[in-house]
Amino acid sequence: YHQTFEAGVALFNGGQTDSAFTVFQNLRLLDTSYAGVHFYIGRCYEKKNNTGEALREYIQARDYDQLRFRASSDMNNIIRTSCDRENEFFVDTEKMFKDNSHDSLIGHELIVEHLHPNSRGYFLMAKQYAHEMRAHQLFASAEEWNNAHPFNEDELWESRHVTEFDEQLAHRKTEILTSSWPFTKTTSHSPRLINPSDTLESIVENVMRGNGNWLDGHEQFANYYLRRGEREKAAKEFEVIINQAPYDVQPYLKLAHIYLEMGKIEKVQSTLTASLAVEKTILANRALGDIALRQNKPLDAVSYYEKLAMFSQTKNEQLQNGYMLALALVRAYQNDAARNQLQLLLQINPNFTPARELLSKTPAKIN
Repeated sequence: YHQTFEAGVALFNGGQTDSAFTVFQNLRLLDTSYAGVHFYIGRCYEKKNNTGEALREYIQARDYDQLRFRASSDMNNIIRTSCDRENEFFVDTEKMFKDNSHDSLIGHELIVEHLHPNSRGYFLMAKQYAHEMRAHQLFASAEEWNNAHPFNEDELWESRHVTEFDEQLAHRKTEILTSSWPFTKTTSHSPRLINPSDTLESIVENVMRGNGNWLDGHEQFANYYLRRGEREKAAKEFEVIINQAPYDVQPYLKLAHIYLEMGKIEKVQSTLTASLAVEKTILANRALGDIALRQNKPLDAVSYYEKLAMFSQTKNEQLQNGYMLALALVRAYQNDAARNQLQLLLQINPNFTPARELLSKTPAKIN
């Protein structure tokens, strides 16, 4: 039986679909429960563009699979019929996958090996869950759901926290997994060797082998992109790091710097503001003060500059940061406070010209 099966596989791989189909049909008469036969009959039907029959055979192959990682049809039918639509809700992700697959046959477009969805597959699952939650007002009232923004699939997909590093890492893991049993007949089959001159591939391989963690991989990808001037891609890597490890302030500061180089001032502001909720830093307060001053919001600038005094600073930093505070005070028409600040700077360094010049232009209050 198995020799005949292997002969049928050889015929199929050799392009002799009709001959292979006859072999597998005869084998099915001998044993209707062998998953491999149903799978190859399905492949023959698919070659003949008979997707309806192919789908039926693929379902049989799944149901008779000896490695029952996937729920069989009877289990799925129990799940479908057990949901009362009042307390338990059924989400038909299988239909969603069929609707988004070529000829309704779910394959590598959405599945990485035989079981797990790829990033697009998981995205579609989340989309379907969200629609069901909206339909049944789960976690929020009908009014709250109705007032919520509608799902914009394109925007959500573009803003997903998945990068090329994640995709390459997933691909490499799958490549290694499927290079051995039960995906191959032997346990000694080796996965593809990587190209050592490919920087990104080498980073992925190092993480795969335990020479660095997931966060390291994203940062190394970001640094690679920065060396090449690809700031958008670099920013995406740090956005993902922040999303998954939000309590380290350094990625916020690095991302804000990239946004600054790109001229995305609003994103610089939002990123630095978020960083202050994690850890107060002199860099974030100084940068936010500078932005506020350029935007003609001197009172906001004063608020940020005043916070700089809580940080350890060199003498030169005290002068530079103190001068910016004085300048913001002048523009906020707080001349007395500005003069006091400038006089403090001149006590630190009597020859600090910017402070002396600004002081001469700042009139004292007349009683």
